[in-house]
Amino acid sequence: MEDRSTDDAWSPPPTEPPPPAPPAAPVIPWEDPSRPWFAALVETVQAFFTGPRRAFARVPVHGDVLRPLLFAILVGWIGQFFFSVWELTLVDPLRGLMPGNQFGADDEIPRGYWIAVMALAPLLTAMGLVFSSVLSHVFLMLFGGARNGFVATFRAVCYVQVAALLLIVPFCGGVLAGAFALVLEILGLSTLHKISLGKAAAAVLLPTFLCCACLCVLFVMVGAAVMSALGGMTP
Repeated sequence: MEDRSTDDAWSPPPTEPPPPAPPAAPVIPWEDPSRPWFAALVETVQAFFTGPRRAFARVPVHGDVLRPLLFAILVGWIGQFFFSVWELTLVDPLRGLMPGNQFGADDEIPRGYWIAVMALAPLLTAMGLVFSSVLSHVFLMLFGGARNGFVATFRAVCYVQVAALLLIVPFCGGVLAGAFALVLEILGLSTLHKISLGKAAAAVLLPTFLCCACLCVLFVMVGAAVMSALGGMTP
C-alpha cells in the first residue's frame, strides 16, 4: 500500500495578494452634492487657478451637465459684472480725459449697453457656451480627438469659464482672461478626451486663427471700400 501522507500534506505555496488599486481622485468639489455650494465654488476656483491639469482630472467625463453649466454661468456673470462696472466707472471717464481723444460723446458706448450686459450676462454666457462647445467639438472630430463625446467637450468648456473671473482685474482683465481661457481649454480637452496636448491645441487654436483671419479680411475690405468712396468724392 502506497504512503500518500506526503502528497496529502502538500499544498501550493501561498500567492501574494495583488497590490491594492490606487484610490480614485476625488471628484471636483463643485460636483460633490454633499458640499455647501459656496465652499464648493471657492475650492473649485482655487483648484483651477493653482493646478488646472489636476483639476480637470477630477472632472467627470460623463454625467449631468447642469452643475457645470451653473458653475459657468455663475463665474461668467461675476466676471462680466465687474468688467462692466470698470467700463462705466474707470475706462470711459479716462478715455474721455486722454489728450488727443478723437472720440466724441456720440461715439462712446452708451452706459445702457454695459447695464444690459450685466443683466443679460447669464443668458449670453449660456449661448456662448453652446457655440464654443459645438465649434471645439467639430474641430476635435476633424483631428480625431473627440473620443468621449460631446458631453465631455461641453463639460470642459464650462469649467474653462473660470477664466472669466480675471475680468475682475481692471484694464488688463480682458487680455488675461482670454489668454488663460485658451490654456484652460487646451488642458481640459486633452484631459477629458484622453488626447495629446497637440491635438487639443490644434482644435482650439485653429478656429481662433480662422476667426481672426476672417476679421482681418473684413476690416481690409471695409477699409478699401471707405477709401474708394472717399476717393470718388474728391473733386
